[in-house]
Amino acid sequence: MLINFLPHRKLSLLQQRKAFVQNMALSCLLALLAALALSQLLAQQLARAEETVLQLRQELKALDAQLKSMAGLQTELQAARMREAVLQQVQTDSAQPAAWLWPLAEQVPDGLYWSSVSQDNRVVLVKGVARSSAQVFDLLSQMKRSAPWLQPPELLDMSLVATAQQEGYPPGLNFSIRAELLAGPVEKQPGGRP
Repeated sequence: MLINFLPHRKLSLLQQRKAFVQNMALSCLLALLAALALSQLLAQQLARAEETVLQLRQELKALDAQLKSMAGLQTELQAARMREAVLQQVQTDSAQPAAWLWPLAEQVPDGLYWSSVSQDNRVVLVKGVARSSAQVFDLLSQMKRSAPWLQPPELLDMSLVATAQQEGYPPGLNFSIRAELLAGPVEKQPGGRP
């Protein structure tokens, strides 16, 4: 028979084993709680990140819409600038005939009448009726002298008016004169009304 003289050692060993098992269970429980808390924290951060991404996508869509509208505004602005340039050109072109036509109209000899005056780009074509060829040549010389903004004019055609002879009117001459405007703005052309 064995007699255990130290029963408190056995009891102490059992208590240590029991405490170890309890500590292990407690540490496992704490680790499980920490893992759950960490997973909850990560889930919340992930939800916030997804919400932020969703907001950023919505803002990007809004910015894309603004960029498209700005691009549309830029094309409208370019179109408006082109319209403005065309209007300025038309305004300049409409003022140009008045600048060169008025001084010439003041110097038309008596008995000479213009039937049409047209301008095609820089070329001016004057057609009319005169009583005599001297009046036509007088007009040509006046155009050379008093219209420095025109290149020297040239007489294209001069012919008798057939209808005037048939109806008993004094004979007349049809004439056509061609001249070319010199390059340069209207403001530099002397004389004339704007």
